[in-house]
Order: sequence, then structure tokens, then C-alpha cells
Amino acid sequence: MSERFLANVGTALIFKGDEFVAVADTLTENTFSFSATPNEVRGGKSNPLLGRWFSDSTMNVTLTNATFKLEYLAWTLGTTIEQGGTGIYESTGDGEKVVTAGSIELTQKPAAFNGTMIGWYKKPADVAWSIGQITTTANKYYLGIPNSQVNEFYCVKYPYMDENARMITIPADFNPEELHVVILNDEYNADAGSSSRSVVGRLITDIPRLGLDPSQDLTLNATSSAPTQLSGTAFRYNLGGGCTSEAAYGTMTEQVYDAKWQDNVIALAAENVDVSLAANETETAVIRAVFGAGVASKVYDNSYFTFTSSADGTATVDNKGVIKGVAAGTAYISAQLTGYDKVAPAIIEVEVTA
Repeated sequence: MSERFLANVGTALIFKGDEFVAVADTLTENTFSFSATPNEVRGGKSNPLLGRWFSDSTMNVTLTNATFKLEYLAWTLGTTIEQGGTGIYESTGDGEKVVTAGSIELTQKPAAFNGTMIGWYKKPADVAWSIGQITTTANKYYLGIPNSQVNEFYCVKYPYMDENARMITIPADFNPEELHVVILNDEYNADAGSSSRSVVGRLITDIPRLGLDPSQDLTLNATSSAPTQLSGTAFRYNLGGGCTSEAAYGTMTEQVYDAKWQDNVIALAAENVDVSLAANETETAVIRAVFGAGVASKVYDNSYFTFTSSADGTATVDNKGVIKGVAAGTAYISAQLTGYDKVAPAIIEVEVTA
């Protein structure tokens, strides 16, 4: 097996239930951390350590995005994004020209500020701002500027409703979201001559239940940008199947491009290694590939194997691994991994009774 190394940030696919809600593809960091608390068992003279067991297992994930994501804040705080929000209108250039003495017509629909309809104004050369009342006449809005004269210019500011903006309400009671996150990280070639590629695979980390932490820091200064972050702790879920329910936090899948599982097989083993049949009775071979190096063995479809019988007059086998008794005696069925002659075949002993 070729050597590879894991490097660089990945891309995160983010789901809420079955809904695909975001792609995080400008990450500066993605981190996985695993921990558990050891519990010691001691006893006897001098109280030596007899063994230990672990509890409080935890998997934490952090995704730091270089760009600003309002969605990250909403998910972290447990709030929703609304279309439309309060903007602040600010004059540019020389400011707004007085057409009718005593007021200036506003170009945007104003919004209330602390429950009142007000704005602020000053002449371009002034320093201090004054408060002006906003009034409505014939569906038009005006900022009152006492003593202003026609053709004078004023700088104005006022809140207005911008339907093109997006807004969140920052709740006093945080209740972060639970997300389903899939993170894709590239694997790079570490063997000279093993591949012409630089990127030879990827690690796919699938976390179905990531409970977000109710924390978010937006630090702004004059020389750097403010990244947004998702951090959280994986919640357990049931894998399902079997007589007992196994729990997990997620899965990590190493996908190596152009790899074949057959390249990693070190041996084959038959689950039904001893078969007893009567004439014309059949049984299908069950072949398990053994990988070693701590990788679990696995049963594969018989289409991956080539089957032969040592004595067709006693027992036959077809290309689907179906063994059929013919006449009394003993035969040996060989299952070879097709195209991989260096892997020793699995052998099934077949006893055919009269």
C-alpha cells in the first residue's frame, strides 16, 4: 500500500435534516478532536493498577471560515435569517439639497428608531448632529430641518427598511442548531514513483449529529479580517441492525483514487469450510476476504472469485459459487480471487453422501 499524507483544509457540506443548506469552501481550519476519561481499577498490596476503562467519550469539530457567513451566526445562536432588515441611510458627497424650506424629502422609506420616527442632520461644515422628526405627507417622507432654506445642503442619516438586506435577531436565550456535516479532506502522495498525481485520495468524515456550541467571536481590527466559525460536539446515533444497537458519532472513509480493494487482500477464507451434501443437493460458497493490518475482513459477492472443483465426478461448482453434489466421495472446492494468483485460495471440503 502506498504512503499518503493528510494536509490542507477541506470542504464541508452542511445539512439540516435532509436539506442541503451550505458549502464551506473557504476554510482556514478544520479540526477533529477525540477524547475520553480514563477510570482506573486498583487493588491489592501497594494498590497497583489492575486495569482501566474509559467513559465520557467526546468528538469535537471546528470549522473556521475565512469569509463572513451570517448563517454560521444564526445556527450558533439558534435563530433564523429574515429577508429584509434595517439599514442606515447616509448622505454622500455634498449631501441633500433643500427643495422646500424647513425639510428634506427622503429617498428611502424610513424605519423607527427606539420606537420613534427620527433622523439626524447637519450642514457639511458643522461637527454636531441635530435630531429631526420624520413626517409623512401623501406617501412621501420628510425629515424636518427647522430654519433650513431652499438650495442649502445638509448631511442626513436615518434608519430605513432595506428589503434586499438579511437580518437575524440575537436572542437572549441561545439554543444552537444541530447539523449534519460531511467534511472532505485531500490526501497527498508520499511515495516517489507510486503515482503521477499529487492528490491521490481523500478522507470523508461524516457526522450526522453535530450539536453546535453557543459561542462565536467576531474580532475586527484594522489589519485583518474576521473569520466565522462553527464548533460543536458530535452526538451519538444508532447504527441500527443486529441484535444489539451500536452507537457511533460518525464515520471516516478513506477514498484512494484508482485503488482496488483486491490489492489489500492477504488471504481468503471460506465461511462454510466443511460442506456435506447428498447427490443433487446444492450449497453456495461464502467467501471472506482477509485484509490484515487491523482491517476487518469482509464477505464479497462470488462474482469476484474463480471456482474450481478437484473432482467434478464427486461435486461440481459453477461461476456463482453454487456447489452441487454428484456422487459419493470427497472433493475440494477452490475459490481464487480473480486476477490475483498470489493470494492463496480458500478451500472448501465437500463430503457427498450416497
